[in-house]
Amino acid sequence: MIKNQNIEKLLMILSNEIDYVTAKYLAEKIEISEKSVYRFIKLINQQYPEDDPLIISEKGRGFLLVKHNRSVDSLIYQLMETTPEGRQARELEKLLRSAPQPIAIYQLSQAFFVSESVILKDRQELQKKLNPYGLNLILRKGMLSINGSEVSIRKAIIDLNPTFQTLDLDNLFKDNDNAVNFEIAQFVQREISLLEERIGGRLPYPYDINLFSHIYIMIDRVTKRKRSLDFQMTIKRVAYDNPLMLESRRVIHHIENYIGQKIEAEEVLYLYHYLISSRFQHSSREVEDEVMTFPPRVTEITSAYFSNMNGTVNYSVDIQSPMFKDLANHVSPLLNRLENNICIKNSLLKEIEMNYNDIFLELEKVSQKISLDYQLPAISKDEIGFLTLYFARFRETTKKTVNTVIMCTTGIGTSELLKFKIENSINGITILDVIAYSDIVSIFRTYPNMDLLITTVDVDVPEKVAKIIVSAFFKEGDRRRLQRKIEAIQYGKEMD
Repeated sequence: MIKNQNIEKLLMILSNEIDYVTAKYLAEKIEISEKSVYRFIKLINQQYPEDDPLIISEKGRGFLLVKHNRSVDSLIYQLMETTPEGRQARELEKLLRSAPQPIAIYQLSQAFFVSESVILKDRQELQKKLNPYGLNLILRKGMLSINGSEVSIRKAIIDLNPTFQTLDLDNLFKDNDNAVNFEIAQFVQREISLLEERIGGRLPYPYDINLFSHIYIMIDRVTKRKRSLDFQMTIKRVAYDNPLMLESRRVIHHIENYIGQKIEAEEVLYLYHYLISSRFQHSSREVEDEVMTFPPRVTEITSAYFSNMNGTVNYSVDIQSPMFKDLANHVSPLLNRLENNICIKNSLLKEIEMNYNDIFLELEKVSQKISLDYQLPAISKDEIGFLTLYFARFRETTKKTVNTVIMCTTGIGTSELLKFKIENSINGITILDVIAYSDIVSIFRTYPNMDLLITTVDVDVPEKVAKIIVSAFFKEGDRRRLQRKIEAIQYGKEMD
């Protein structure tokens, strides 16, 4: 059986590389053997025609992912189709879309070309996936059904359905894979565009996908129902003339006209919860110039994130700074999502964890502390992933420039060539000087603000100065090590 976690890591690493990478490099990154790398790539390519593999190889250079304009998640789901996990995901999708109406076991066995006994064996795994949502898989008279509240069923559809996990609204109508009904999808997109126009702001990712999925699933569920839907929602008072409540009523009224039937009143409140849990983005100039006032709780929690993440942002942040307002505009709907138990999926989560692992892990700890301090529900990994993108951007904005001196034992000419290669491939440095080995003693007095010495030979340096030894030819391995060293200096990590 394919080890899915390792395949995911392999595809993510390859998707972030613009050139060939070796099996050794992949093995080190994934922490597996080179033999396993070759085996996984063979398994992946077996799912594609021989003359059109997903991953190509070249002797002496390594492997390269052929870009098919597909997300890593969609590639993973495609590979999963032939595994028991892939079949179970599709079984669950079918049962959830039908819930609470039952489906005959023989229908599932025919749909997935397996015996009825295989479907029955899958029940235990399917129930494990449903447990976090408080849903039950019921077997009765040769039929399987999922029972639970309508809110829980819709959450599970969004979270567990591959269609909504890999949704790409920009290319929705380009790839006709029958995953969505195009007529309904076009109607939903028109409604969202009209909503944005009336509110005067754009729904950025992931809020656009989240709202699209909610309205699409609502229409799908309402038109297929055979009895009233069991929402089990706690209804709170909302002012009749609240702008977002008025928009919720307008959208539901349009949907009623579109499908030709009445919709439960709970749908208005449910949609309203999604709208207050979303962020409508205005121009960056408006956000930067406008004096904004946030609710005290939003301001406190945003401040708590900045004060606890002081290793990422290297100075205190004023509450009217663009950086503070940017994060507060995200925290405000985040708190609404937590209060209303609304989840948003982060299709970039695995890549975020891999590329910004230090920030992600720090934010996990900080979020746990903030949840306890402010009595919030647990903040999910998906939400922490979105927060990570903000702090990764803040770090790029506030990181220091590394003052660097280059020294080469073979002479100034070679050092100048080394300087040229470094300047054209490395970000975040200022090259103070290029020196010969004979100048090593005086250089530390000449440049007391030096952070890093790049050298082709090992030399002693003061404690406050970092050093890295590279080849005079500055190969790809040197470039990667140097970029990591610079990031370590910029972000205050321990020197190696």
